[in-house]
Amino acid sequence: AIRAFDVILAALLETDRDGVIEVLRENLLSDNDMRRRVAMAEIITLKTSELENEVAKILDDPDPAMQRRAMSVLGALGSHVADDRLIENLKEIDDESLVKVSMETLFALDVYIYDAIRPLLDHPYVSVRETLIGLLRSKIEIYGDDIRRDFIAQSSNNGSPERRLSIRAMRSLMQILATAEIEPDESLADAVEMLLDADDWGVRADAVRIVNRWKEIIDARIQSPRDPSALILMIELMESIDEKINSILEDETDPFVLFVAGGKN
Repeated sequence: AIRAFDVILAALLETDRDGVIEVLRENLLSDNDMRRRVAMAEIITLKTSELENEVAKILDDPDPAMQRRAMSVLGALGSHVADDRLIENLKEIDDESLVKVSMETLFALDVYIYDAIRPLLDHPYVSVRETLIGLLRSKIEIYGDDIRRDFIAQSSNNGSPERRLSIRAMRSLMQILATAEIEPDESLADAVEMLLDADDWGVRADAVRIVNRWKEIIDARIQSPRDPSALILMIELMESIDEKINSILEDETDPFVLFVAGGKN
């Protein structure tokens, strides 16, 4: 049935766009949830951005599922009419789904929000943290410098007290570094070396994971070198960190850290 609507409305849009918009608006404002859901699906299919304000009003709907559907529509339209509202949603700590969909929509819209999402690195729900880690990794070209700068400041205790991160938040950053395409430099290498001595076994394991990731990046660079001098520097950094790891492993007792150090991360 939805497919039939797609075909019919797409054809009518060519000859009577205003009429189609009005039909969609009428259904969008209906009290019937099915009509509203179909209208939102058609707005995505037809890209009728003229209805973005009406869709944004559904963010106040008492039904959380309808709110999330409206967010998805705004993201699909590339609409920024509700950006501020979506950013505010990130503060609703106890509403896991609302926070996740708001994040996903903002990232889909390429809205730069590092300061707004930074507290979510320490969110109590692991699903929110994992969603954020994946989103940041997918937009590493936008957020890579923030992650690098934050990580270095935290690990070296150079950050201001009000910007200090918990161990859980720090480990969220480390998971990004352990999976993203962020090349090591001297500052990053120094930061990781410090964390190899951390009291928390999880932090030590994550530090080793980051080193393992850097080795993968270096191996790929060797296959297709672009900047020989930068590659040489990375190799030298790895040699230094490997020495540190080997030294630490002599006294390491945690089985998980030893497991990760064996390259099975």
